[in-house]
Amino acid sequence: MFSVSPTHLANVEEYVRNQDEHHKKKSFQEEFRELLRRYGIEFNEEYLWD
Repeated sequence: MFSVSPTHLANVEEYVRNQDEHHKKKSFQEEFRELLRRYGIEFNEEYLWD
């Protein structure tokens, strides 16, 4: 689970509105892996996706 600081809420809302366009450049899976790495969350690719 992730939370968003109120100071970043506008950025998150903008991202959500434009995510279709954004994911034409980078898949959800790629972005999610980057997020996990950025925050030091260990994961096993074998169990990450169905």
